Amino acid sequence: MNEGAPTSPAFRRTNFAMSMVFLLAAALQINSPNSLQWITMYLLASIACFLAFRGTLTWPVPASVGLVALVWAATLYPFLSGRRNSLNTLHAFQLTNPGLEKVREVVGLVPVLSWMAYLAVRILRKRQS
Repeated sequence: MNEGAPTSPAFRRTNFAMSMVFLLAAALQINSPNSLQWITMYLLASIACFLAFRGTLTWPVPASVGLVALVWAATLYPFLSGRRNSLNTLHAFQLTNPGLEKVREVVGLVPVLSWMAYLAVRILRKRQS
């Protein structure tokens, strides 16, 4: 991370692992009805993590990917508002109602949003110190 962000061995290994997780998530989306959006989201997150692994990540990259994930999740909110026990229905394998798919989409965006936010904040904090 050329902005002086920390590149400890543990941080680098964690980002390599996250890059592989997001890459696997992208591969698993092949048969998804809206696979192009999901593959793109997970590949962008994977690239950001790989850049962090290499030590060349700048804060706008994870901030942009995280912002896209946040906006996407916000567009799903109207489908989720008023639903009770939505997370309890995640164990169901088959999608028996359209609302369940929206819950799963939000759950799929949470790791991207949270890891990208972590990376951006970590880089900015290091840059300011």
